[in-house]
Amino acid sequence: MPETHIPLITHGNKNLHEIALTFDDGPFPNFTAKVLDVLEAYRIKATFFCIGRQVQAFPDLTLRAYKAGYEIENHSWSHPVMTGLSLEGQYWQLQHTNNTIERVTHQRPLVMRPPYGAYNASSLQLATSLRLVTVAWDVDAHDWSRPGTDTILHNVLNHVKNGSIILMHDGGGDRSQTLAALPKIIETLFERGYRFVTICQLLSHLPHEHRHPGASYL
Repeated sequence: MPETHIPLITHGNKNLHEIALTFDDGPFPNFTAKVLDVLEAYRIKATFFCIGRQVQAFPDLTLRAYKAGYEIENHSWSHPVMTGLSLEGQYWQLQHTNNTIERVTHQRPLVMRPPYGAYNASSLQLATSLRLVTVAWDVDAHDWSRPGTDTILHNVLNHVKNGSIILMHDGGGDRSQTLAALPKIIETLFERGYRFVTICQLLSHLPHEHRHPGASYL
């Protein structure tokens, strides 16, 4: 259970040789299942930031990931720029997604990732009021733009460090390049001695100085 009074994290504990793989915009037909196949083959855990309407459309795929031990977390209902919405609109996006994920998995999300990484003080406060920690990242694969498998590998492997949160995508389009890069990313990080953890595990390992009310782990 993460400490939900931490409003925002962009990385984990820099003193620990661990990283968190995260996947956005799913569940998505074809690609999410193949990402799960790869993760399961290497026996590592990851976190999926899911779009609520995708969870509603593909509950079986969501449930497969959850039952396999992956975290299913909140990535809004329809992937808007949250800071462009009223607070009421943001609340609906988060709460409707929370409820939908909970109906499918029987586990309420504990963290959220704002689409496009767009947040401000009000959106952080709103998420915290819903007992959600806002999670950004410090390593961006830029796989959403399909820049080529080698570029995705470079974007991840040249920037990973202790406590990194790696942003990748299992939904939102053709993710064949992501799938092609994923085994090499995992194998290389294993060779470097990294341990793969979920976002909630990452949160539980934060230094104590970042666990007081109002702290922001930046």
